[in-house]
Amino acid sequence: MGKTVKEKLSFSLFYVGLLAALIAMLLTAGAFRTGIANQAVQDLKQQGAIVASAYGFIDSVADLEKLATPSLRITLISPTGDVLFESDAKDKTLDLHLSRAEVRAALQNGEGSSYRLSQTLETGVYYYARLLPDGNVLRLSVRKSIAFSVLSDVYPKLAILLAAIFLLSLFFAHILSHRFVEPIRRLAENPDSLQFPEGDLLYRELAPFARQLKRERDNTLREMSRLKFERNRFRTLIEEMSEGMILLDSQSDVVLVNGVAREMFGVDGDFSGKPLRAFSERPELLKAVEKALNGVKEDAEIQLAGKDVRLIASPVLVGGEVSGVIAILLDVTEKKNLALLRERFTANVSHELKTPLTSIAGYAEMMESGMAKSEDIPEFAGKIRKESARLISLTNDILKLSELDELDPNALRLEKWNLREIVGEVASELESLAKARNISITLPQRDFFLRVDKRKIFEMLYNLLSNAIRYNKDSGKVAVSFEGNAVVVSDSGVGISEEHLPHIFERFYRVDKSRSKETGGTGLGLAIVKHIAEIHRAKISVHSVFGEGSRFRVEFPAESVSG
Repeated sequence: MGKTVKEKLSFSLFYVGLLAALIAMLLTAGAFRTGIANQAVQDLKQQGAIVASAYGFIDSVADLEKLATPSLRITLISPTGDVLFESDAKDKTLDLHLSRAEVRAALQNGEGSSYRLSQTLETGVYYYARLLPDGNVLRLSVRKSIAFSVLSDVYPKLAILLAAIFLLSLFFAHILSHRFVEPIRRLAENPDSLQFPEGDLLYRELAPFARQLKRERDNTLREMSRLKFERNRFRTLIEEMSEGMILLDSQSDVVLVNGVAREMFGVDGDFSGKPLRAFSERPELLKAVEKALNGVKEDAEIQLAGKDVRLIASPVLVGGEVSGVIAILLDVTEKKNLALLRERFTANVSHELKTPLTSIAGYAEMMESGMAKSEDIPEFAGKIRKESARLISLTNDILKLSELDELDPNALRLEKWNLREIVGEVASELESLAKARNISITLPQRDFFLRVDKRKIFEMLYNLLSNAIRYNKDSGKVAVSFEGNAVVVSDSGVGISEEHLPHIFERFYRVDKSRSKETGGTGLGLAIVKHIAEIHRAKISVHSVFGEGSRFRVEFPAESVSG
């Protein structure tokens, strides 16, 4: 969990205060050490003057030993650098001291001082040298540890002072942070309530912040008011929809249900925030919502209160993730009734067309029986019967196209079928037609499973194979094969010239009208084939060479293929 502003500010002030105190103490300690070093040199000068005065009254150099102390070391050096006397040497045999800085300075200037690590004593030492009247150099020295021994009394006091500064820094950091944060807290709670007294620097510094905070608060309130208005308007629009609507979140809990949806399901009340099952336990609705939550749009029909209702459940995507579901309920009862009326109308028209054609067929039979001129009756009767059959076939094809025009692709009865078996059934029905012209039919040997409407696919294949037989040459060949997701029907027939290829799927379009009449074609067969392919979301294509034959290919989408 993150720290509060007050805590961060307290620690910052504390660290700054403590750091400043430490720096001050370090600077003070440094100055103190420098002062002690300077004082050590001054003390050596004073003691040097005393020893130099006493030097004139001693009988021998050895008497200098009496003037030395445990903390004061005395050395007498000749002008040539030889050590004439050393009060604190472990080894009385010492090297020449002419190279020592303080000795050279004394020989040149009368006195000199220095600080260095003594090789003899193996410690830091302060030196002072003084030129004596007899030409010798008197040198006094004191160990650094002795000069700085006074610090041993100072350090404990400094530690106590540091602890006091630590506690005071902590205390004042808390006080100052509270004093700084409290106005900000009051500002956050109510920007209008905070006044800015004249002369109060802290409050005057907060004035721009308070004004900005007030502006932001006012903008937020206005935005909240606008959003509330938009939400209410949205709810009003939803309630006034003629379609039912259910809005769910990603947990399948109800966000919104309009009145039409409540009426369709026969429930009342507010279901916001409640599970979908509290609104309805209809399996169709639950299944559709479950699919939509998995990212799959569901479109189904259900019966509600005696009405046919189309249910469309779609996932609501935010950033590529499903954040909810919107379900639309459409009353399609009237639409289905209208479709039924059109179907009945088409059936009536068909009946009206078939009635006179049946009569024509009857008269033709009478003529054939000898009731008209004997020489013309057979020919007339044959033509009447042939035309009657063609018109009846035409009527049937019109009915099929009418049905396909009105067909909702979602109403297809999609089931898993083996296309090889359907092709076999079609070939069996057309066997007599093929044998009459000695045409061979080659069928596929492998299985090909698809999710299709069998009745529609049978009709499509029947038209393709019957055309391949009717528009073939005597003793010709017809082959049905499977290529990937496609079924291919090819023949060795008359073929189609290139200029006719773009139009062969148009209704009533005939490449050769005279041949079409001879074979009993209506000009609607390929239009029916294309319609059936499209409602199965399949693509149909044709390749034909005039005089050599044609090749029709129907490719089904991958999702239709069933292993």
